[in-house]
Amino acid sequence: MKKSRIAKISLMGASIAALAATLTTSTYAWYVSNKTANVEAVAGSTASSSAGSSISLSLTGNVNDYHKTIALANKTTGLKPVVRTGATIGSTGAVTAVYKELSEPATPGTADVGNAVTTEGTYWYEYVFYIKADTGCTVRPTITVTNTTDVLPTQVNYSGGYTKVAAAASAPAWAAGTYYSYSAGTYTATSSQPENWATTYTNYYTVSPNKVTGPAAGADFYVNALNAAHMSLGVQTGTVYADGSVETFQGTTTVAEYSNPVQPVQNFMVVTALTDDQKPTGVTEATAGATNYYEAITGNTLSAAAKETYAAENHFGNLTLVANTPYKLVYHLWLDGADDQCFNACAGQTFTVAFDYTVTAGA
Repeated sequence: MKKSRIAKISLMGASIAALAATLTTSTYAWYVSNKTANVEAVAGSTASSSAGSSISLSLTGNVNDYHKTIALANKTTGLKPVVRTGATIGSTGAVTAVYKELSEPATPGTADVGNAVTTEGTYWYEYVFYIKADTGCTVRPTITVTNTTDVLPTQVNYSGGYTKVAAAASAPAWAAGTYYSYSAGTYTATSSQPENWATTYTNYYTVSPNKVTGPAAGADFYVNALNAAHMSLGVQTGTVYADGSVETFQGTTTVAEYSNPVQPVQNFMVVTALTDDQKPTGVTEATAGATNYYEAITGNTLSAAAKETYAAENHFGNLTLVANTPYKLVYHLWLDGADDQCFNACAGQTFTVAFDYTVTAGA
């Protein structure tokens, strides 16, 4: 009986510690995140010669440079939220994707995506390594993502509720039931325009809808930053290593890119649930509304492009490895500013990402 063998890659200490904007300046869904993201040892376990398929890993793709343990470089710069469009993997194995920041108008107007940004490590993280098997096999990748924040930070829901009509304002157009009078802590819907409406505004309020799903207007809320994180994988097939005649990785064909938000996908993407200790006491989790909240607070309107998350035709799945053939794996990790859970409350959170590769079947 052939035994399964596992190669593991652990991206330990990868973190998002965002710098949140304030409501008085530019509170919005797209925020600047962390100070550091650390990647520790990357390990690959190979089977014994008498067992079934074994897999090993390399940083270079050189035929004699596959090891049990490899280490990826640390990431030391902070991620900024972006939108991502189109991605291909070229003849050299490089993934080309377009990442763009949000461009806000000087005065309230339309906020749109700006020019493409090109700095890896600031706008996205790229992790590149190679995998090969000594015999043909099917490998199942399992990506486990865990939020390691001690207690998630909170944010006040400033949307919804009552807004006082300014005394200096001219009387707004009246709409039945839209305005409320206030007295002794009680708000009362006003179905007809009061006689003193034209001269007394300080006791009247307008009603605005709550834009955030989950928490009540004016209440604190938290959000799991992983819900706004996205990841992709580009795979390139290399030339078979034959008697050591090919010393370096040489890509020959490309495979369609796989991409998916950091959300559970069968056995391929596992998101560890938050513990009770991580949830702020007495605070409700927000599950949607970031884009509507941005528009309500800033007065800007997000363009269609600024609200479009990356659309993937495929999802993470099994890898089929041909004997003694290298495969280049290119992972990208980014914060999707258009994600409807990308609130400022994502600030100050940390997480780990672990990649496990398990041989599930022979050739």
